[in-house]
This record gives sequence, C-alpha cells and structure tokens, in this order.
Amino acid sequence: MNALAAIFALTATQTAALSCLPPDPARAFQAASEAPSAYVVLLGQFAFDAADLPPSMGQSEPAVTPAPVTARFVGNGLTLEGFTSPQDRDIALEVTCTGSWCGTLQPDTTVMAFARKDGENYTVELEACGGWVFPEPTEDMLTQVVGCLRGNACDPAL
Repeated sequence: MNALAAIFALTATQTAALSCLPPDPARAFQAASEAPSAYVVLLGQFAFDAADLPPSMGQSEPAVTPAPVTARFVGNGLTLEGFTSPQDRDIALEVTCTGSWCGTLQPDTTVMAFARKDGENYTVELEACGGWVFPEPTEDMLTQVVGCLRGNACDPAL
C-alpha cells in the first residue's frame, strides 16, 4: 500500500508542477498590453525545422534554456481593420521549459501568435503552458483579439 501511496504522491506532484491556466487570447492581449516591451499579434505560419526545438516533455536537463530557433513567418499582422498587415520575416522562437516540460510549435500550422518586438527583431515565446501562441485559432478568437485592439471588452475567460 505504501508503494501505491508513493506513486500517487509522485503523480500528483508532477501534475501540480505544470498547473496551467487554459490559454486565452484576451489574457495574452492584456499581458502584452501591460508588458514593458511592444508586442504585435500575427496570424499565419512559421516555417522551421521542428528538430531544432527541444522535445515538449521529458527533457533530460530541465535547467538548460534551449537556444532560440529562427523561423520564417508568413502571414498578417493585426490592425484596427483585422489581420490586414502583410508580414514576411524571420522571427526567433524562444522556448522556455518548466521542469521537464517545454513549449512547442508545429511548423506550417496556422497560428495566432503574440510576438515581442525588440527594435527590428521579433521573438515569439513558446512557454510550457502556452499562452502566446494559439494553433488553428477559431474565428471567435480572432474576433476577440480584434475587439481587444479596438478597445472593446477584452475579458479573459477565467
């Protein structure tokens, strides 16, 4: 019975270690608006070699921060009229890990992403819990973010 209790405790600890709020575009928009850095919201695809990213879980050295991966983004940026600003640029994918879980992204998948703008450079953070990248966004998600930019109610789902 003690072995069963130990397994349960270990499983509960691992699960609690990666307790994430569900990713929410309004929450990401608010976080980007409050950040000291400028952010842009993009809709399109990233082209890169997926082998350059660390595995999404099971890292053998969780304390190691992976090097950024350069990806080519093709799509549109958010304006008051919607996603209407054509974008074709290199963007750094910055992977962060929490314990042995790392953020991930599938190449050539349509995503809505919040990119940090540092001068002429752009970076998208791939966090273990997500939050800055939304694969295959729904029309409702896109409408919500456009509304946030226009100053409409931008309430995150809690």
